Amino acid sequence: MFIFFMESYASMEPKAHVRFNHFTTESGLSSNLIFAMSQDSSGFLWLGTDFGLDRFDGRLFKHFRKDKYPNMQREDLYYVDCLDGNVYVGSYSGTFQKYDRKIDDFIEMMPAELDSLGYSQIKGVQCASDGSRYLFTNERVFRYDSLSKRFNSHFQA
Repeated sequence: MFIFFMESYASMEPKAHVRFNHFTTESGLSSNLIFAMSQDSSGFLWLGTDFGLDRFDGRLFKHFRKDKYPNMQREDLYYVDCLDGNVYVGSYSGTFQKYDRKIDDFIEMMPAELDSLGYSQIKGVQCASDGSRYLFTNERVFRYDSLSKRFNSHFQA
């Protein structure tokens, strides 16, 4: 009984106030449909939408669309992740690209084998303790090859 009372008393402590802001297309978001988001080391929030990639600095949105970035393969981005200073984006169709801030452009990272698999969803990218990077889809695992600068499924386990 005493333990229950102490737990109840501890849970009655005042909670910190949390404030939420809501952003829509009226606030500058390119779409109200957000599929993925990730925050980079600079504090920018990157949002994958059905109308491209948005970067939010806390006040303003910057839009990354095919009309201004012709190397961007698709605009319906279901995967966004910030790793090693870059932003990686992917779609359900298997598109996988890196946005390189240094050149302000998108670079194709999609493994060549992905084309032969048909409908392949990008599920994530992980960095191993040895620095290796792995791309996961709903069908395979790919390892980054620093020589070809692409992911491929042919690697030693």
